[in-house]
Order: sequence, then C-alpha cells, then structure tokens
Amino acid sequence: MKRLRQKWNDPSKALQFNAFLRLGIQILLGIIPVKIGYAVNETSQLELYLFYGAALSFFTTNALNKTLLTNNAEKSEFTILLSSIVLAFVSAILAFYIANEVNELSPLLLSGLVLTLPLANSIEHFILIHRKIKALYSFSFIYATLYLFVICLLFFQQRSISEVISAIIVIHLLKSLLVLVFAKARRPLNFQSDLFQTYMSFVGIALLGGLMNYLDGFILNYLYPEYPFSVFRYGARELPFLNIIFTSLAAGFILTIQKQADWASQMKKRLHILLLWSFPFVGVLFFISPYAYEWAFSTEYRISATFFNIYLFMLLFRVMIGQSILMAYRKEKILLILSGIELIANMVLSIILGIIWGVFGIMSATVLAYAIHKILLLIYLKRKMGLRIGNFFPLKSYIALASMLILSFYLSWKINFGEIWP
Repeated sequence: MKRLRQKWNDPSKALQFNAFLRLGIQILLGIIPVKIGYAVNETSQLELYLFYGAALSFFTTNALNKTLLTNNAEKSEFTILLSSIVLAFVSAILAFYIANEVNELSPLLLSGLVLTLPLANSIEHFILIHRKIKALYSFSFIYATLYLFVICLLFFQQRSISEVISAIIVIHLLKSLLVLVFAKARRPLNFQSDLFQTYMSFVGIALLGGLMNYLDGFILNYLYPEYPFSVFRYGARELPFLNIIFTSLAAGFILTIQKQADWASQMKKRLHILLLWSFPFVGVLFFISPYAYEWAFSTEYRISATFFNIYLFMLLFRVMIGQSILMAYRKEKILLILSGIELIANMVLSIILGIIWGVFGIMSATVLAYAIHKILLLIYLKRKMGLRIGNFFPLKSYIALASMLILSFYLSWKINFGEIWP
C-alpha cells in the first residue's frame, strides 16, 4: 500500500488523472445527447460552442499553466492572473464578433464561455502548486462527478443547447472564483515584468503550436458552413492513449539524451517495441471504426469514422520523435520554425484540397502538413547535426509496418467508404 501511494504521489500522474477525467467527460457528453434524441443540428451547435470556446482560450490557459509551474509559488501570482484576465477579456471581445458571423452561436454566450474558461481550466495547477497532490485527486474526481451530473440532468430534461452552455458558463465562473482562494496573490499587488515576459512567451509558443488542433475546424466552418459540425468533431480526434504514450515518450527522452551516451540505441529499441504493437492495432481500428461509431452514436455519425481514420493515419509520422533531440540540445527555435512551416502548409493545402476534394481534402491537408514537418525535422538532424535516422529510429521495421498500415487504410476505406471519396 505504501509503495502504491508513493507511485501515485507524483505531479505528472495527478495531472494525467485529471486529463483522463476530462477526456472521459468529453466523450460522454458527445455520446449522451445523441443517444437521448438530440438532432444533428443541435449536437452541431453544442460542438461549435465548445470548439470556438476552446480555440479562443487555449493559449491563455496554456500560458497561465506553464508560467504558474515555472514560477512554482516563488513570487506573487498577481501578474500572471492579471495578464490572463486581460487576455481573456480581449479573447471574449473577439469571440463576440466571431459569433456574429456564425448563425448558430449567441455572441453573449460564446463570449461568456471564452471569458470563464482560462481560469477555470487552470485551477488544478493552482491546487497542485499550493496544496498536496492528494487534494488534486480529490478535487478532480468530485468536480468531474458533479459536472457530469449537472450537464446530464439538463440533457435528460431535453433543455436547449443555449441552456446547457449557460450552465457550463456558470460552473466555469465558480471554478474561476475558486482560483482566487488558491492563488498566491497577496499584497502588495506589484506588476512584475519578468513574469509578464515569461507569460507572453508561453502565449506565443501555445498559439504557434496549438493552432494546428483547431485549423481544420475553422477552415471547414468557413468553406462548408452547412456541414454538420458534430459529425466532423466527433471523428476528428486522435486516439487519446496513443497520443499520450508518444508524447510522454518524447518528453522522457529529453533527459535521456542529455545524460546518457547510448540514448540513440535506447530510443531505437523503445520505438521498435511501440511500432510492433501500435501499427497493427491501428490497422485493425481502420476496419472496425465505422461500426464502433454506429454503436456509440448512431448511423448518422458513421461518416465520423472517416475523420477518425485520417487522424489515426498520422501515426505514420507521430512515431518520429526527433523533436526530443532538438529540445535536448536546446534548439527550440528550430522547432518553432518547423511548427510555423507546418501551420502555413496546413492552411494553404487545406484551402486548395478543400476546394478540390471537399471536407476530406481538408483532413488530408493536415496529414500532409504534419508529414512535411517531420521530414524537414529529419533532414535538419542529418544535415545540421550529423545524425543518421537509422541510428535512433528502427527504419527497416518502420518501412515494413508502414506499408502494412497504408494498405490497411486503403482497403478499409474502399470497403467502408469507397462510394463517397474518391
């Protein structure tokens, strides 16, 4: 029991626990309204609110959390809070004008959502910094239970989407007020320029790195506003646990590269093991995803599996974790440049392929842009740092398994969706 407590008495595990709870709620609140009879246009309206709310607040939340962790309660958090509140107000004003251009959205509701999200989604970090880790587990579980209960109650009462969003805003407002209980912002309320500079740096990094997660939705809603947004959003998500595995592996290898001379062989071995089970697993998912979506949602959402499969296809490039090498050697600027190239490529290709191939062209552009990012990364590692890909990456196994994955994707598409594209 003592060993188990020590294992879970870890900040990363506590935040992962909170992240998985949020993910579970997100999935359930997508399935439940469909199952109890909400129409596609209603679920699309709900997803539009949640999408634009997240897209217009994620950089504020990300910068707040990162600055909070790096500050680690060493200084008053007044500067961080003030900067976040001001940026949240600016984003809320932007949300008001954006909502005027989207028929399904209320400007006041979207503005309220954007205004309350940043602090609400940061409270767990405040608890982590100022209280014991056990408090974070308890708070995350209690909050997730109450939130799910309240929103589900509204769904089962067949309340309108506007009423559901209003309830979400009120809940987030209460969470935001709780931040003031945990924050270290005692007098004197001095504005500290060093903390502000750190905060704005994280805002820039978050914007450049995070916009990719929302670009497809923006372009889809611009080019094809009549397309059911929930059908797209329910599918356009990567498999969460695979994403977590590769993200954590990439992060963990930063320290390994810095401290151990044989990091290349270790990375190659770990990636080889991951390739052996993840590629066949995803290959099978390509075939069963349409039936899974029909079972979890309804036949109307079977087409969502096409978006899911395209996002899964990015596994071909996600396994290339060369970014760990750049971060270990403190070459973050190169990563920012590559992220910028990917963002521009995605925008250009999404518009071009979106016009030619429709919604599926937009999704295909995301895969191509991500591939460009990874290929340029490997070229830089070889030419500028003298690292051959075969030294740290299981190239032969990758070629064989990637061929299998491409074939699985093609066959599954022809079997399940060959009649729609292309």
